Amino acid sequence: MKKSSLKKNRRFSLLGTVLSLTIVFLAGCGDGNSVDSSTKSPSDGKAVELVYYFPTQTSGPLAVAMEGIVKEFNAANTGVRVTATFTGNYDETMQKTLTAISGGNAPNVVLSGYSLSNLLSIDALVDLNTLIAKEPKDFLDDYIPGFFTLFEYPGDVLYGMPFQHSGTIMYYNKDIFKAAGLDPENPPASWSELKAATEAIKAHDASLVPFEFMGDNWMTEALALSNGGAVHQDMDTMSLDNPELIETVSFFKGLMDSGLAEDNTSYGGAAENFLAETTAIMTNSSGSLGNVTNTATFDWGIAKLPAGDGKEPVALLGGGGFIIIGEHPQEKIDASWEFVKYMTSPEVSAKWMLASGYFGPRQSAYELPEMKAMYEEKPQFATTLELLPILRSPFMITSHFAEVSNTFKLALDESYLNNADITATLQKAQKEAQAFLDK
Repeated sequence: MKKSSLKKNRRFSLLGTVLSLTIVFLAGCGDGNSVDSSTKSPSDGKAVELVYYFPTQTSGPLAVAMEGIVKEFNAANTGVRVTATFTGNYDETMQKTLTAISGGNAPNVVLSGYSLSNLLSIDALVDLNTLIAKEPKDFLDDYIPGFFTLFEYPGDVLYGMPFQHSGTIMYYNKDIFKAAGLDPENPPASWSELKAATEAIKAHDASLVPFEFMGDNWMTEALALSNGGAVHQDMDTMSLDNPELIETVSFFKGLMDSGLAEDNTSYGGAAENFLAETTAIMTNSSGSLGNVTNTATFDWGIAKLPAGDGKEPVALLGGGGFIIIGEHPQEKIDASWEFVKYMTSPEVSAKWMLASGYFGPRQSAYELPEMKAMYEEKPQFATTLELLPILRSPFMITSHFAEVSNTFKLALDESYLNNADITATLQKAQKEAQAFLDK
C-alpha cells in the first residue's frame, strides 16, 4: 500500500492497532475523513446497479441493521443503487460468491472474512491499492493500520478494506455465578479456575450448561495460543500436532466428557443459549456484544479467555472487510468503491459498532458523541479495550487456505464430537495440511 505503516509485518501492524486505538481512547483524535455519500447519476440518468453480499456471523438482528445502513446509502444517492443480500455466515457467503461468479452473476461487493484463497485462485478480486492511489494522500490516515493485516498479500497487494473486527472473549452470567456461590466480579482466568467454576455451577443447577465454547478453528486457535501453543509456524508451515494444541483440545474435551461443557458450532446459537440463561459461560466473538447488550435481562460480564495454568491469555483477531469483485465494467468497480468508502466512513463505522460490538476501522469514529456515550452507559463495551494489548492475527498461509482450514476443522470435529484419539487425529491432520502447502 502507499502508506509504509501498512507494509510492515503482521506483528508490527497489530501493535499499530493497539497503539492507535489506545491513543484514541486516552487522548482523543481529530475529526477524521468523513465521506460525502452522495454520488451523481451517470450521464444517461440511470443509477449504477450493484449487488452486495453480506453475512452476519454472530446474530440475526445484525442483518436488519445492515439492511438499514444500505437503505440510508441508497436514499442519499442518485447515482448508485445497492441491493443488499444476506448470505449466511462467512463460509456460506464465500460459497455463494463462488457459485455466483461461476454462473456469470457475480456480486459487486462482498463483506468477506479473511479467507480469500479461493477467490485469489480464479483472479476474481480488485487490488484496492489501484483505487486508493486515486484518493488524496491522507486517505488512509484515519484508518487503523492493524486491521489491514487480514487483507494484505505479498507484492504490496490489498484485497479488502477493514470494516468489522473482533476478538475472542468470554461472556458469563453474574446472576448464576452469585447463585452458585462464585464471585461475580472474579471470572475464571485459568483452566483450573474454569473447571472449578463449571463444577460449582453444575452442582448448583444440573440443568444448566456450565460452559459453552466454539470448537472451530478460530476459537481453538485462540485457546491454544492462550496455552502457549500455535497452529502454524509461518505462512508455509502448519503446526497442528504441537503439544500445546493437543493439550488444549484434550482439556476442553475433558470438560465435555464430564458434563461441564458443550461444543456449539454456531456463534449465534451459543449467544441465544446464553441469553436464554441455559448456558452460564460462553466463549464467543466480541462481535456478539451488541446483541447480548441489547437483549440480556440479567446481570452479565465479559473477560479475557481463560489461559492454561501459568500461561498468558490471548485474544485472536477476527472479523471481515469489503472486497470488490473484478469481473465487472470499470463503471461498476468505481461505484463499488464509492459504496465501500461510505460503509467505512466514521459515521457508519460508529453506527455499526453500536449495533454489533465489533471494532470499527476508523479512529475518529471512536470520538463521535454517540460512541463516547455508549462507553459510559455500557461498561462491557469499554472492557473490550482490555483485548487490544493481547490481540494476535489468526493463522495466514500463502495457498490452499480452504483445504488446510477444512482439514483442521474436520480434525477438531473428530476430536470434540466423535471421541477420536486426539493426538493421532491432530498428527494425521498435520501431515495432510502440510501436504497441501508443500505442493
